[in-house]
Amino acid sequence: MLLQNDRPMKLEAGTNSIVEIESNSLTTGFLEFSFEIEGHASLAPKIEILCAESYENDMDGGQPRSKEDRTNFKTGKLYGPIDTYICHANQTKYSYEPFWWRTFRYIRISVTCPPHTSLQFNSITYRSTHYPLPITTTISSTPLVDKLHSTSVNTLLNCMHETHEDCPYYEQNQFAMDTRSQLLFSYTISHSDLLARKTIHEFFASRRDDGLLETNFPNPGRSMNIPQFSLYWIFMVHDHLLHFQDITFMKKFLGTIDGILDHFSDRLNDLGLVGQFHEEGTWAFVDWVKEWFTPSRGFSSMGVPKAYFDKGAATINSLVYAIALRSGAALCEAVSRKDTASEYLDRANAIIRSVNENCYDSNKSLYLDGPGAIGQSSQHVQIFAVLAGAISGEPAKDLMRKTIHEREALGLAKASFAMSFYMFRAVAQAGIYEEVWEELIGPWEKMLDQNLTTWAESESMVRSDCHGWSATPMYEIVREIAGIQYPTTKDSEGGLTTIIKPRHNLVKQMKGTFVIVGGGSVDISWDDSGVIKVLSSDDIQVQLVLMGVTHDTKLLQGVEQSFQLEI
Repeated sequence: MLLQNDRPMKLEAGTNSIVEIESNSLTTGFLEFSFEIEGHASLAPKIEILCAESYENDMDGGQPRSKEDRTNFKTGKLYGPIDTYICHANQTKYSYEPFWWRTFRYIRISVTCPPHTSLQFNSITYRSTHYPLPITTTISSTPLVDKLHSTSVNTLLNCMHETHEDCPYYEQNQFAMDTRSQLLFSYTISHSDLLARKTIHEFFASRRDDGLLETNFPNPGRSMNIPQFSLYWIFMVHDHLLHFQDITFMKKFLGTIDGILDHFSDRLNDLGLVGQFHEEGTWAFVDWVKEWFTPSRGFSSMGVPKAYFDKGAATINSLVYAIALRSGAALCEAVSRKDTASEYLDRANAIIRSVNENCYDSNKSLYLDGPGAIGQSSQHVQIFAVLAGAISGEPAKDLMRKTIHEREALGLAKASFAMSFYMFRAVAQAGIYEEVWEELIGPWEKMLDQNLTTWAESESMVRSDCHGWSATPMYEIVREIAGIQYPTTKDSEGGLTTIIKPRHNLVKQMKGTFVIVGGGSVDISWDDSGVIKVLSSDDIQVQLVLMGVTHDTKLLQGVEQSFQLEI
């Protein structure tokens, strides 16, 4: 990328110059500048380089940080750390490249040329860098769906390098909860699990003497530990087995899984609920919720339901623990540890009984954030009550409708983008996915209206404009709209059956190639003709579910089959 119509740009001696450059989309990469100076060799020009994710509202007067249109260069400002390069005396030609990659959508270059010394930029460019994930999935649908998917993929890739990162601009840490979602997102577009295996093993290598894993790893030393995040690593292992059917890889982790589950079992209180974590350096974090902060308790109260302190337990810890017990049971069953699997299921059922007995407000038909915590409730605990099977059928549908439509009236703490992934899972499990799709996808449409090219970290906390946990739309488009389900089922001979359950009434048209378990791919398309077409790269057994009717069929390699929708 050369400035001024592919010609060098000269900055005259004695001038101060500023230029702001825009990339087509937010990216991670190595900046590469080449330039030369002319004049008094002992007077060194100074170059300052600021990398920013977006234009922001002016904060110079002490105003709180806020962002709207990320491209608003007319009234917005660029904020961020600055690299300073001072030219060497007695040298005329230079090249600049940082040691570590930078994250940017906008770059501001400020150049101070001293008297009698000019500077000429010969090139200003960059090399994008991401983990080389081989992407097989392709999608062509409505403009909105295409944009939701491409923005999600860009978000995910910018959070994948040597490890997965929560965000590339700030801490660049691999957190267990964030990464569980990011691995699931990557499985929708690629058959490759190389980075996933590395990630799972890295957390495995971080096991502590108390049975938990490090909250983020690799890291140079112990940081604050979030116990719940170790449960998400169990989900990672279970997810991998469901997608890649590799029992040998999974088996080595069972001892660590036992240790994590026992850590939570040891902290059950007299009510049979997961109580408090009293160990030094422990943070009972759940989600970034602005209402969940008690100033008198300091940092460790941030993101923690107040009922955890007021009532001695946070319901969500018990619910996530119960789900993890069931994942552990499934993993044990896969290697014929049937007694342990049965034990884990019994423990999960006991937890659910305790939650329903102590943490449910029958007057409002809502789950509470803690035992007897009347008036303290959140979307989170309703979501995980459904996912844990504490409630099902019509009551689960009613609960999720209230959780979404009556949140403000009921005073429910709002789930963040990170937890929205589980909101989608809960409404799918409850059976109301299609009726709430437009409302749930609304925050991502708003981000597109604000001209983001990656998904932001949070609605309530304006900081990162690229956060891997927010790439949920790519999962929804593949798993729920196109309907490429997992896990697959197995027949009596161990053969895999791919379940395809498209929600064709949510989008008018869809055409795509999608990865499936087992290494193959399927092409799916539909439009307003009322016909769904399916084509497979291999001979596979399929259950195609259309408007509640299941079609058991075998797809032959390269042979397209058409199915008429009953409208």
